[in-house]
Amino acid sequence: MTTGAGGQTANRISMLRKITFNTVALLGGRSIISKPFHECKFEAHRTNIDIHYIIEGTESIAVEDVNNFNETIPYDQEKDIAFYESIEEQQALPIYLKQGMFMVCFPHETHCTAIMYESPATIKKIVVKIRYSSECKRDTVHRIID
Repeated sequence: MTTGAGGQTANRISMLRKITFNTVALLGGRSIISKPFHECKFEAHRTNIDIHYIIEGTESIAVEDVNNFNETIPYDQEKDIAFYESIEEQQALPIYLKQGMFMVCFPHETHCTAIMYESPATIKKIVVKIRYSSECKRDTVHRIID
């Protein structure tokens, strides 16, 4: 997706609300403030794949195998989410995403979003949730494309 003249595409995206189509949900136009890594929480899903697309700003996202974490807030089936903390001293390294980049987070991977780059800043993004099929492989795959 490219931004049109004057940020027209970004403006249209920011006006979107949650749209659900059988297996896909688009959570549109989120604005968040990034924060230090130690203030962010790791989360994981069991039935949805998340695609985080950066409209504006720089966001860091850390992704790691769920087996390296302890569940701190139990899985909520209705919201498809559980929260975790690392059981290892060295946590996952954050990957920096800039405007126009996206990251795919698969079920059973923990991911920690809204990590600041150099200092707290506003990030505009959309998150697409895709229903996970049992035919998909559970291998850890990360794709970052700019």
